[in-house]
Amino acid sequence: VQTCALPIWASMRKIIKTTVSNIGASARKILSRNLPAAGRLYGLLQQAGFHVSLGPEPKIALLRSFGISCVLDIGANRGKFGRDLRLVGYDGKIVSFEPVNEPYQKLKEATKRDGKWFAVQLAIGDRDEHSTLHVSTATEFSSLLTQTEYCIANYPDYAKVFADQVVSVKRLDDVFRDYVGADDEVLLKIDAQGFERDVLNGARGVLPLIRAVHLEVSFERLYEGEATAAEMIERLSSDGFTLVLLAPLLQAHMLEARKISQADALFVRLP
Repeated sequence: VQTCALPIWASMRKIIKTTVSNIGASARKILSRNLPAAGRLYGLLQQAGFHVSLGPEPKIALLRSFGISCVLDIGANRGKFGRDLRLVGYDGKIVSFEPVNEPYQKLKEATKRDGKWFAVQLAIGDRDEHSTLHVSTATEFSSLLTQTEYCIANYPDYAKVFADQVVSVKRLDDVFRDYVGADDEVLLKIDAQGFERDVLNGARGVLPLIRAVHLEVSFERLYEGEATAAEMIERLSSDGFTLVLLAPLLQAHMLEARKISQADALFVRLP
C-alpha cells in the first residue's frame, strides 16, 4: 500500500493543480470580457479582507532584495497596505500614519495583535501645523486638498465630502527618528490623496536615508495642486531614485477605455 501511495498522491495533486489552473484561466477570460464586473468583484474581495493577485508578487521580491526592515506607511487609511504586506510575507516593522478618526480606529484595531505594526494618528506634510482635512464618503478619498472636477465627475459615489476634520500635520523630518532605527532599510509609502509632493518636501532631511518610495501616482489630477505622475517621476529621479515598478490601479484604469487614471509606482535608490 505504501509503495502505491506516493504515485497516487502525485497523480491527485496533478489533477487538482490542472483543475484549479483551468478554473482560474476560465475566470480570467470571463472577467477580461467584463471589466466593470471584474472591478466590482476585486473591490468586494479586497474590502472583505482577501488578498487578490493576478500573478507573482514583484513588490515583496523587491523588498526582500533590498533588505527592507521598516515601512513608513503615510496615509494608511484602515491598514490595507500593511495587511497586504503581511499577506505576501513581509514580517518587518510597519509604522502606519492616518489622521482621519474613523479609519484610524479601524487601523488601530488591525495593528493591536501585531507587535511590529504601529498606528499613529497624524498627517504628514511639509510643515508643522493644524489643518482642515476634507473627509469623503469613501475615506480613501479624504484629502487636505480640494477635489478637481475630474475627481467629482468620475468618482461621484466615493469622493463626496461630508465633513471636515482639523488634523495635526508634522514633517517627516521631525518624526523620522521616533520610529526608524539607525540600521533600518526604509520603504516610504505615500498615499496622501494629492499631498504626496508636500510629504516629500517635508522629508528633505531624511530622504537620503530612505531606500525605496512607494507612491500612488495620478495621470489625471484628482486634487487641486496635485503633482502628476510625470512630475513625481521627475522629482524622485532628481532625488536619486529609479522607477522599478508601475502597476495600474484596476478600478482607476477602467474609468476610460485604454486610459490609465492612477497607478502604484515603486522607486528604489539603487546601489
